[in-house]
Amino acid sequence: MDFGWTPAQRAVHDRMRALGAEADAAAPDERMRVLARGGALGLPIARDLGGEGLDLVTTALAYEGLGATLRDGGVLLAAGAHLFGVALLLARVGTPAQQRAWLPRMASGDCMATVAATEAGAGSDVASVQARADRTPAGYRLTGEKRYVTWADRADVYFAIARDGGEGRPGGAPARGLTALLVPRAGADAAKAPRAHAIADEPDAPIPPGADGPDAPRARAIADEPDAPVPPGADGPDAPRVRAVADGPDAPRVRPGAPLATAGLRGARLAPVSFCGCEVGPDALLGRAGAGLAVFQIAMTYERALILAFRLGAMERALGEAVRFAREREIGGQAIARHEAVAHRVAQMKLRLETSRLLIYRAAWELDQGHRGQAEAALAKWHAADSAVLFALDDLRLRGGAGYLEESGLPSAVDDALGGSIHSGTSDVLATVVARWLGL
Repeated sequence: MDFGWTPAQRAVHDRMRALGAEADAAAPDERMRVLARGGALGLPIARDLGGEGLDLVTTALAYEGLGATLRDGGVLLAAGAHLFGVALLLARVGTPAQQRAWLPRMASGDCMATVAATEAGAGSDVASVQARADRTPAGYRLTGEKRYVTWADRADVYFAIARDGGEGRPGGAPARGLTALLVPRAGADAAKAPRAHAIADEPDAPIPPGADGPDAPRARAIADEPDAPVPPGADGPDAPRVRAVADGPDAPRVRPGAPLATAGLRGARLAPVSFCGCEVGPDALLGRAGAGLAVFQIAMTYERALILAFRLGAMERALGEAVRFAREREIGGQAIARHEAVAHRVAQMKLRLETSRLLIYRAAWELDQGHRGQAEAALAKWHAADSAVLFALDDLRLRGGAGYLEESGLPSAVDDALGGSIHSGTSDVLATVVARWLGL
């Protein structure tokens, strides 16, 4: 058993570490573009499909490097949802045609993907989703409301889980009858349902025929939400920018909402997404019809194993800062590191980092070997998420009152870590996965 890294793996880590620093220095809206230009969105994708063909252990090491220098955990979460939750799934279960159509653009970042599974009544229990994928002669018509979708308003394609009319388990959650679809945002709007949109960047920009006429059911000023009210005067002759949005056949079929005001991970841009009779062809189907739950579990295994790899780098960075602080901060003429209570707290931070690292790399190795890896992925995500919360709290407490100030960045680190204990499966859900693996 070799716990060392090859020179090639170290080079990847160092390259991603430098890329993370570049992204950290960029404006928040530019950070994902920086990651895309640097190749971070396609590391494990096959070379002939636009990626670098790295194994998952090396990919985890690369994301550890990113997390060491890029402090925006939300953007790294969104990058992970794109790469681990969708692209790797497509590489595993997609048809050759689907892979050729999507993976090169996903690897380059020209097409951003995300997971749209959670609903108001189906969070941890994804088998209870109520979104419908009704079969049509041309494929599927998707209707439903999804919540807490990462990168929702900037995604180009959504991996959605919906009910296709099949029967569920008698007296239990309807696990059968779920279908997984890859839903393109632009295709759903343009190819299947051309919109009568008048979007004017200038006051005199032309409005498409019919968009402002008596047959337009609703004329609405540009709004982040479908039901947002029209501001006074927005539909008058002096309105500088007006969008005509029809509630009928010309309405947009994929409607992401405005980003939610989350406590942390704001760069992830969590938002609701409405699928309003969105029609897709048979080529949108991932896996077999009715096997959506199994497809979703594969996606979650990849995501759980790798989504917090960046957190290892963040904890390594924070640990170094904590050690320096404990050595330099003096009380009563001696460094606080000389107090056992302080030294033990920092030692526990190191313990949480190293145990999280071992579990994440073990889960990545299992998947590299072609094993199912569900339990290992659950253990990695569960332990790393809980460790990150305790780690961030200890880091804050170490500074006392100064650590509680927003300017220290430590309260934000706690909020980010708390988010990690919720997305991709809460700790309770992951404990259940492990218990079932044990036969309990």
